[in-house]
Amino acid sequence: MAEGRSAVGNGHGGGGASVRLSWEQSPSTVGDVSYHVVRRVGRAPRDVRDGELIAGVVDERPPVNVPLFYGVFAVRGDGVAAPAVVGPVVVRPEPWDVELIAGDGQVTGRWRCPAEAARVVVVRDGRAVAAGRDGFRERVPNGRTHHYLICAVYLDASGREVVTDGVRISATPSAPPEPVFEVSAETDASDPGLVRVRFDQPGNGAVELVLSEGPPPWPRSAIVPLEEVRAETRRLACAPVPGGLEVRPGASGWLLAVSVAEGTAAIGAYHRHVNLPPPRRLVAERRGSYVHVGFDWPADVAEVDLGYRVGGEPRVEVVTRASYDTQGGVRLAVPEDAPVEVTVAAAGTVGGARVTGAQVTALVAARTIVRYDVLRSGPPWRRSLTIRLTSSRPLRVARLSLVLRTGRVMPHRPGDGDTLGAWEQVPVPGELSLAVPDASGPYWLRCFADDDGVELSDPPVRRLQVT
Repeated sequence: MAEGRSAVGNGHGGGGASVRLSWEQSPSTVGDVSYHVVRRVGRAPRDVRDGELIAGVVDERPPVNVPLFYGVFAVRGDGVAAPAVVGPVVVRPEPWDVELIAGDGQVTGRWRCPAEAARVVVVRDGRAVAAGRDGFRERVPNGRTHHYLICAVYLDASGREVVTDGVRISATPSAPPEPVFEVSAETDASDPGLVRVRFDQPGNGAVELVLSEGPPPWPRSAIVPLEEVRAETRRLACAPVPGGLEVRPGASGWLLAVSVAEGTAAIGAYHRHVNLPPPRRLVAERRGSYVHVGFDWPADVAEVDLGYRVGGEPRVEVVTRASYDTQGGVRLAVPEDAPVEVTVAAAGTVGGARVTGAQVTALVAARTIVRYDVLRSGPPWRRSLTIRLTSSRPLRVARLSLVLRTGRVMPHRPGDGDTLGAWEQVPVPGELSLAVPDASGPYWLRCFADDDGVELSDPPVRRLQVT
């Protein structure tokens, strides 16, 4: 038995018309049986030579709009069995390459019409639409999805019209998007990776934010295909907030506001975003004739701008990560009894220009300088540490602690290591003694004073570092 059907697919050349056949195999198990498929127009084929031989089970290019009959012949040697026949099968392809283009208050339809079709009919939401053989255009309300059925019409042998099932497709026209004319952006002080972008909502179009590595290649207010914007930028995930959007750019570049409506984008204003997180936990401590500056180095940043002011104009130094790690922080030579303001900001390059991120600031008040030294003495089997304290005038330090930190990084605060000893109301000048710690190098020893009126001055680094 043979079965025939018309398989019509959009996008295939010539309408994509084909006929696929299937049949039950012969039950005979004697000898080799082959099958020959023959197609004939108008009636069933009588033998394997009565029509056109079809290779395989799919007739790729059947005649259109005529009755077709297919015969399947079982052949064993010189013997041919009576055919299994199916028909009539009439192939009537649909229009193909169907496309709808939604505009401002209008929809345009385009397709390719089968050559054998008499015409094409178009129905929208149950109503006929005036259409030509290859397309149509009509005015429709914006903001609504309109559903179209596009069918080919053929004339049968008696001249009657036969309408195909049709191709269903939808479109939603809308007014062109309006651009965002001004934007403002600010970084969240508690979360430097979060940026709030504020703007006035345009009259038409949904606003989204994209990130461009360089200045946007389009002028502001330009109307361009959305796919062009997608190709040139990276779309960002945004969350709505009052007056705008909240976004995490994740990289430096240009934050561009685009208004989107039905595959079209209006280019809006942009903001040059620098993804330079501020340093964390900034500490500035006076250590005699210099101020020691330490902080948590921001991730993925190669250098920082460090500024400090002692009375007059501020001075700025560029500090690299390598230099910071080698020195265990930054040393600034400043007068011992003068107040100092220190600022640190991550730095980088965007679009060939050097830029800096948000600054963090620390103030170092003028305080009494207490100098200390860490001395090692005694025989090898009973080594001891002596902390010697001096200052320009006698005083008492409210609380003094000695901290040990293993590794190659100097402790910047009392919590950065293990406390070996702590003393209350320590007289200066004076000395404190304790046993040498049972620790293998490398490690650091450093004193910290918990006293608002006292500033400790470190001895040379070689006295504090044990290798």
